[in-house]
Amino acid sequence: MLKAAPADSDTLQLPLYYQQTFLATDTMLHAELSGRSLGVEGNAIPYRLRGDNGITLLMLVCFVLTTVAVKVSSGFIAKQIKEFFYVAHSGPKYVNETANEVRFQALLVLQGALLLALFQYMYATHLYGELLIYPYQYLLMGISFAMMVGYLFFKYLLVIAVNGVFFERALTGQWLKIQLFVLALGGILVAPPVLLQVFFDLSIHKAGICLLCILLMVKLLLFYKCFTIFFKRLGSFLQFFLYFCALEVVPLALLWGGLLLMSRFLIQNY
Repeated sequence: MLKAAPADSDTLQLPLYYQQTFLATDTMLHAELSGRSLGVEGNAIPYRLRGDNGITLLMLVCFVLTTVAVKVSSGFIAKQIKEFFYVAHSGPKYVNETANEVRFQALLVLQGALLLALFQYMYATHLYGELLIYPYQYLLMGISFAMMVGYLFFKYLLVIAVNGVFFERALTGQWLKIQLFVLALGGILVAPPVLLQVFFDLSIHKAGICLLCILLMVKLLLFYKCFTIFFKRLGSFLQFFLYFCALEVVPLALLWGGLLLMSRFLIQNY
């Protein structure tokens, strides 16, 4: 004969009829009864850059910065492009720049370095695996950005030191202004491939090819202006080639090797 549970027992103090029903031991009905959870364990949603609020905010800031810079400096950019292929025969040829235009150019150069640092993270993810890179994405991008800024600063000091020995000060100033403009133009052009890769799943290989073409175009423009500014009157192509390789190609190769070594170091140690 079934009896009701005593008052001091751990079971619910319910009438005997309710204690013997088939729902009495159901953990979904009685939260105080222990039991394993029901259902099948699912897979975690993989990390995606487009779902990262920090990356989305960064892309939005870069887009707004590019739009404002192009809007404010459109006349200056058009004039620079028009005068770019002009070869001065009497002395250095300058395009007057305001302080705001110089600041916008510097910001666009930093934006390009930041977007390339983001692409470096995506390339490292593709190369070494997503699970190894994901917990340290901001660390990887921050170090990549710092290395690129350090590369630009080192190249600036190198140009000042070398050109101060071999060339006139006015020519060095013209060369530095041309470099700033070309790098700022590159900072604008690298934005579309990176944005397409982040938000529209553009293939990493296609994005890399686009960025490589932009880099090649930047170097070709600098190659042309370097020759017309410093070496056209000298007529020495061998000296020009050595100069350009030492100040443009070698530092860039060192930067690329350093970025790859840094990514591998972070993966192996973190």
